[in-house]
Amino acid sequence: MCTIPPKGGSAIDQGKRPLWSDEGNYSAHLSWSYRRWAWEFLRRNPAYQKACNIVGPRRKHVSLEFGRVNLKPFKAVYGEDDNFRYWLPELITDTDSCHLDEGEEVHYHLKNGQVAIVFDLSRTVGGGLAAINSMLSHAKMRLFKELEEYDKSFNGKGREAPQIKKPRRDKLLQRLRICDAIHMDATDEEIILNFYPFSCSENKLPTGVELARVVRLIKEDKKAAKELMEGGYLALVPLDYRQDKSSRKKAQSAIGD
Repeated sequence: MCTIPPKGGSAIDQGKRPLWSDEGNYSAHLSWSYRRWAWEFLRRNPAYQKACNIVGPRRKHVSLEFGRVNLKPFKAVYGEDDNFRYWLPELITDTDSCHLDEGEEVHYHLKNGQVAIVFDLSRTVGGGLAAINSMLSHAKMRLFKELEEYDKSFNGKGREAPQIKKPRRDKLLQRLRICDAIHMDATDEEIILNFYPFSCSENKLPTGVELARVVRLIKEDKKAAKELMEGGYLALVPLDYRQDKSSRKKAQSAIGD
C-alpha cells in the first residue's frame, strides 16, 4: 500500500514504501550522504530484507555477502550510529603492531589486490601527529600507484576497470523511486507519465517512434535501479571519502616516493 511518510521518519522505516509518484515524499534526499544512498538501495533489496531474519552465527557471514559488517534491520531508522564504518568498501582488512624492543617477525599471505604497508611510529618522535599525517599522505599515494597496477591487471585479462565517478543525486533519486515503483507493481504507462511527462500530451502516452524511445529509456532505468539495489550500492559508499582530482594531483606532486 502506498503511503505518505510520517513525520520523524521515512515510510520504509514503518515497513511501508513512500508514494513513488510524488517526489515530495523524498524531500530529505538533498542532505543524504552517499553512504545513506547506499543504505536506501540496500534496504529495498528483497534478499537483504529476508536475510535480516537470520539469527545465530550465520548472520555475520551473510552480512559480508551484502558488503556490511552487520545486518542492520531494513526497517531501522538511519541515524548517528550509521556514521561508524559498517561497509566493507570503507574498511581496512586487518591491522598488526609490535611493541617489543626485540621486534617481532610477521608473515603475510597477500591475495590478489591486497597491499601491505608498514608504518614506523618511531619516526614520529618530535613530529607527532603532523608526522603521522605525512605518512598517511605518502601511503595514500602508494595506494594510488598500486591501484593503477591493479587496474592494469583488469585490462590485461580483458576486463574493464570500473570508472569511478559521483552520480548525480537527481539520477539516484529517480532510480530509488523506480525501485519503489517496481515494488508497487507500477505499469510502464504510470512510470512514463511520471518521469517522462514531456513526451506525453494531455496525460496520454506518445506513439510511434517516440513511444519506442521512451519505453527503451524506462527499460534502462529499471535495469539501473535493480543493479543499484542488488550490489551497485557498494560503489556509492567510498564516494563520501573521495578526494577530488585537483587535490589529488597537488598531493601527488608534493609527495615523492
